[in-house]
Amino acid sequence: MNFPLVNIIIVNFNGKQYLSNCLNSLFNLDYPKNRLGIIVVDNCSTDGSVDFIKRRYPNVVILKNDINNYARANNLGIRKAKGEYLAFINNDIRVEKDWLIEIIRVMEKKRRVGVAGCKLLFDDNRIQSSGHVEYPNFYWGDRGFKEEDIGQYENIEEVFSVCGAAIIFRKTCLKEVGFFDEDFNLYLEDLDICFRCARINWKILYIPKSIAYHNFRGTSNSELATYYSERNRLLLLAKHFPEKLSDALYGKGYFTAENKEQKNIYNLLPVIFFKLLESHDIKSIIRILPDIFKNLKNISNLEKDLLVHAIEDLKNNLEDIKKNILAKESSLNELRQDNSHLNERLQEANDLLQRTVQDNYAKESSLNELRQDNSHLNERLQKTLLDLQDKESQFQKVTQEENVLRNELNRMIRVDKKLKFLIIKPQRIDIEETEAVIGAIKRKYPNSSICLLANLIKQDYEKLVKNIYIDRKLLYQPDKNRFSPVTILKLIFIFWLARFDVALVLSSSIQKKDYSGYRKAKILSLLSCARSRHIYYVD
Repeated sequence: MNFPLVNIIIVNFNGKQYLSNCLNSLFNLDYPKNRLGIIVVDNCSTDGSVDFIKRRYPNVVILKNDINNYARANNLGIRKAKGEYLAFINNDIRVEKDWLIEIIRVMEKKRRVGVAGCKLLFDDNRIQSSGHVEYPNFYWGDRGFKEEDIGQYENIEEVFSVCGAAIIFRKTCLKEVGFFDEDFNLYLEDLDICFRCARINWKILYIPKSIAYHNFRGTSNSELATYYSERNRLLLLAKHFPEKLSDALYGKGYFTAENKEQKNIYNLLPVIFFKLLESHDIKSIIRILPDIFKNLKNISNLEKDLLVHAIEDLKNNLEDIKKNILAKESSLNELRQDNSHLNERLQEANDLLQRTVQDNYAKESSLNELRQDNSHLNERLQKTLLDLQDKESQFQKVTQEENVLRNELNRMIRVDKKLKFLIIKPQRIDIEETEAVIGAIKRKYPNSSICLLANLIKQDYEKLVKNIYIDRKLLYQPDKNRFSPVTILKLIFIFWLARFDVALVLSSSIQKKDYSGYRKAKILSLLSCARSRHIYYVD
């Protein structure tokens, strides 16, 4: 086998703690050292990473990016590289010895393969990625994520995209499709470039014998990942699927309903429109603009509604807090009055003591009695002082509670979401069990709406339709349990209109597993496109 020249490009940002494992594994690769070049592009690190590499790994080429942009750093590495193949890995990756040679062996045989990815594992040998999979509403994820590796992904296969944490390109492919899109910065830049490769008929392969281990998000965090994943999803749609952009603007509500500071859909509009202008002709853009603005208006209406409800909740909370503050102020006034009385008593005690001392000089005959009186007065004085200190302590505590209550005024806004449930009842599940499940859901989620999908006899239908918890507008009964193509399309249309949050399949652990009704119910739950799907065992 010929060993083509390969450059491995690593983008580093404050990843000093991971670099030893990463670079050591690359220098231990089962590949000729004279056919391998390693380039590290530093993304403005401040943890001493560059000096560490220079001192420990003098053969590594170091480039410095002028901004912290992952895609731009990769492009700097591409321009420096001379190899026939370019590999890109994260700084928190370590590879097995045959990671590179297994991929090169396949790509050398299949000349139209432009991109290849390996099997990525966590340190506990669970799967992190075996290529990408598509979710509803234009979301993507890693195939096999957190599954045990039991040989379910052991075939070389063509996929639509592979994870960019450890990915290899044929340089001729990169020259044709262009470099990484720097507008993405990080996250989904791998999907973008894979889409471009597939568009001009370059093949993308998953090669399972090539294995690497990933310290998942070692130099990132979940909030950063969520922000860029949601942001770049819209850029990806604007670039590759502009006709789908308007319907997908809301997504999971990250840039809208959450209403976080500087994280709303309107702040993203400039970069989205620039991407549309950059990627498509004016006529195509003009054609989709009405739908985009229509859905932006829908999002704005939703946010107004959420704000109205939030303000109403805040008003109610403010009234409760005001009542508590008034009660505390009343207690505080009582404490102040008690304190005033204590001061008066203390003054009286002092006056009495003074008079007693004066009388002591005048009444030599009652000296012992006066001394006893003086002792009693001292005791009363001490008790009075202790009472005063206790009242002052209570006063300070009430003042602190008052401050806490006032601070709570600025953070008393909550927005409750309503859930839409689809309950799928196979014929063998009893009506009583079905109503019990519906009642339990309604008690736990009182603001939810519930739709029942079932094949029912007339008596059962008449009973369930009277259930106050079931949304009768959405109650649906297939005709004679037949699922013709027309019925299936009808169901899909109903599901698409309803947009369920949860699909719940009723089942029984003691029934025979080969009962076809359960299989059909599970298929219906998949067709429902609900955000989450569950099986509920009634027994």
